[in-house]
Amino acid sequence: MVYAVKVTPLDNYNILVEFKTGEIKLYNCYPLLSIPLFAKLKNKDFFMTAHIDETGLVCWDNSTDIPPDELYNNSVDIRQLQAV
Repeated sequence: MVYAVKVTPLDNYNILVEFKTGEIKLYNCYPLLSIPLFAKLKNKDFFMTAHIDETGLVCWDNSTDIPPDELYNNSVDIRQLQAV
């Protein structure tokens, strides 16, 4: 299992996630906004409160979180983006 150690929310519903491996990946949260569980993320101020909890989940409150495996497997390594 991979562990997230840092998250930086961005203005465009993306988050930069740093993993314990040292990798930094970009995850697009926009597709989640149509899912009722994640509807609160449409509020930009709320979206910008993303943080890592004690278990390594990227979360916003006690009911809105994204497991690190989802983030790791469905994101783009920023080194790939910089090479373009």
